[in-house]
Amino acid sequence: MVDDPDRLRPPGPRVPRAGGAARHTDGRVLQRAADAVRGAGVHRRGRHGLRRRDRLRAPAGSVAQTSEAAAVSRVGAPGARATAGVAAAFHAAYRLLASLFLPPEGERLATVVVAIPELRSITHPLSTLACGPSLSELLDRLEAFDDAELERLATDHAALFLSGSLDRAVQPYESWHLGRPDHEQPSASSELGRRYRASGLAVAIPGELPDHVAVELEFCAYLCHQEGDAEGPAVERWRRERRAFLVEHPLRWLDAFERALTESMPETAYAGFARSARLVATDDQLLLDVLLSG
Repeated sequence: MVDDPDRLRPPGPRVPRAGGAARHTDGRVLQRAADAVRGAGVHRRGRHGLRRRDRLRAPAGSVAQTSEAAAVSRVGAPGARATAGVAAAFHAAYRLLASLFLPPEGERLATVVVAIPELRSITHPLSTLACGPSLSELLDRLEAFDDAELERLATDHAALFLSGSLDRAVQPYESWHLGRPDHEQPSASSELGRRYRASGLAVAIPGELPDHVAVELEFCAYLCHQEGDAEGPAVERWRRERRAFLVEHPLRWLDAFERALTESMPETAYAGFARSARLVATDDQLLLDVLLSG
């Protein structure tokens, strides 16, 4: 899954960012922007590969005393050799979760199922964190997917994200869950669009908004890669960028997204996907804090 056809592609025409639910099915969420503010290196063959380096740090700061923080504190900061593995684990988790919020497509999910043994190995460094059990359960569920599960996932996706039903619909957009009036959504999307372009990226899904959950999770994965692939002063910039993005965007609304999915359709797999996304993002931010606190 980590090395399936990449979601970054060479510079090309700018992608429209008009509103609308994601219907793109080839797995690309972000692409190289044609008018990037500054260059952003792309791994060979465009993959978000993380080199084996000691690159995972973040700005110092107090850690909130939540159950997740306590779990991270008990584990403690990884050593230098383990740090690259932790970064690669978060990278793989973000990419997996981003793909799961795209419209269900049999070939893509089949690729995920085939890659599950590799994903278990790559994400093993997260097993002692709060997100570990959730990720393990998620991989177990995906491994058991069959045609009936895929059909149900497609039905749930349409009912939740595409139907507009007053009873069932849950919008997968940050702006919607933060309670901003509709007329402010373009401003929120524009801010995120500028942020992606500053990193050399643009949304690769025609007609999709930059605050879609899949796009935000993909950007987190991209930042993990960039941190590991940077040199000199750029390393610290990418560390700070990732932590700031987590705090300012995904962690502001993933809990509300999870609650809305659970209330709308308690048995849907998407509620579990959202829970895993929230726990991964929370542990990532908390561990970044811990790594620089000592």
